[in-house]
Amino acid sequence: MLLGALTTRKSGLAQGTIFLIAAATVWSSERLNALGAEHWRSFAGQNYFDRTGVFMSSVVSGPLLVAMFIVLINYLISCSAMLVEAKKKELRHKARQRAAAEKAAGAGAGAGAAGGAGGAGAGGAGKAPATPEGKKTK
Repeated sequence: MLLGALTTRKSGLAQGTIFLIAAATVWSSERLNALGAEHWRSFAGQNYFDRTGVFMSSVVSGPLLVAMFIVLINYLISCSAMLVEAKKKELRHKARQRAAAEKAAGAGAGAGAAGGAGGAGAGGAGKAPATPEGKKTK
């Protein structure tokens, strides 16, 4: 399981499967220890399965908990990478919106000034919303 947790770090499905299998095994280790204590003669020469479950904890549950910890750390790393990527895309989107708004405001101000002799009121009204000071005060 430990090797599987390390080699499949790019596959979310495999990591999730490893995590669930390891969690189920650790969760049922008390019952597995009791079964091993009952039937140890059929597969071992010595009874390793005591009532406190030290053998199961050290040989089975310990490595599985390490594998689960590795999977958890891998998930945290991939989540942080996704968060950084999402924030980059959000900032790029906001920058594009800002550039488009400034371009539209610049085109609107230029059109009002190009209309020229139509009157100072129209040119002044076109410039007021496009001023950077208006954006800073918000």
